[in-house]
Amino acid sequence: MQHIILTFAKEAVSDKVRKMLSGCGYDVYAVCRSKAELIRTIQGLSEVLVITSFKLPDATCEELAEDIDAEIIALIKPEQNEYINNEDIFKLFLPVNSAQMKEMVGMLLKRFKPPKKERSEEDKKLIETAKLYLMEKFMMDEAAAHRFIQKQSMNRGLTFSKMAQIILKK
Repeated sequence: MQHIILTFAKEAVSDKVRKMLSGCGYDVYAVCRSKAELIRTIQGLSEVLVITSFKLPDATCEELAEDIDAEIIALIKPEQNEYINNEDIFKLFLPVNSAQMKEMVGMLLKRFKPPKKERSEEDKKLIETAKLYLMEKFMMDEAAAHRFIQKQSMNRGLTFSKMAQIILKK
């Protein structure tokens, strides 16, 4: 799952960007007001896209890029461009329109999608065994067991089959 997180000091700016993204078909996972809040929010998440301003109460967008593992779009004034030297920060110059936002967000979200790999027969058997174990031990139905493995693997940043191994302690 991809997580779009807005990080702006001003609530009005967050609301405006959220509406723009919503109009482009994107959902916002969370809204933060500072670097500290953002760091707490993204703990345990993968595939994070942060949309922020040049400066937050406790950091600049450059400092964010140094301290978090996420794609970053900075909405900046043209004169602020010279102060951003980190090439990993994607810049959109204010004022930003919906078409620009949609194109940039779409491009970055595509980077998160690795090619689908087919599970090996061994992994499929392992996952089925883990589901059966959960069903017997905790009286879950198959859908609940599947969701449990899925949620745990996402929370821990592990593959489905690795989580199944942990459940079975193999």
